[in-house]
Amino acid sequence: MSEKNFEKIRALVQPHVGEPVVAAAVFMPRGETGSRMVGGFARGASLGMHADAKARAPGFEKETFLVVTETSVYAFKAKGGLKWKVQDPIGQWPHGTLQAIAEDGKITKALALMMPNGDTIELETQTSGVQSLNARTVDEIVARNPVPT
Repeated sequence: MSEKNFEKIRALVQPHVGEPVVAAAVFMPRGETGSRMVGGFARGASLGMHADAKARAPGFEKETFLVVTETSVYAFKAKGGLKWKVQDPIGQWPHGTLQAIAEDGKITKALALMMPNGDTIELETQTSGVQSLNARTVDEIVARNPVPT
């Protein structure tokens, strides 16, 4: 994502949180990117991958804004298309109530969130080409919500 697009997403989500946005990006359940790519070649195969991806992120949408502020991580339903729209809130978690780890891939960066209720949510954001700045949001979440050593 170019700096201009990164700032557009930040400005889009800013009215939905009560403090300055440090970083924000669109996330999908982990495996969704692969499902979409395979779907272009083998539609039936992508359905199983989509179901697996959805199971990795219960309660999250196929497109979700994750927003980082100085005090919390917020999640909102996202609607894509010609223009992104912020929809209903999914949740807000103060830093320190989550534990987060990241894993770099070739075109995505995966994010695993260990939630306060014990669930693990697996998401990914595209980080290739013009979307490279999405990695900044993952890095901010992990830095503010580390797994204890």
